[in-house]
Amino acid sequence: MTNPETPKISYWHLWTDNEGVTHQTRCELTNFEWQSMGG
Repeated sequence: MTNPETPKISYWHLWTDNEGVTHQTRCELTNFEWQSMGG
């Protein structure tokens, strides 16, 4: 049995540069591993 496609979760990374200017960067969490949830 093969696992379905690995999920991706998007989020906004908020950060400040060296001059104090704030930025928003769209990022994705992608490094998931399939594991059993008990049972």
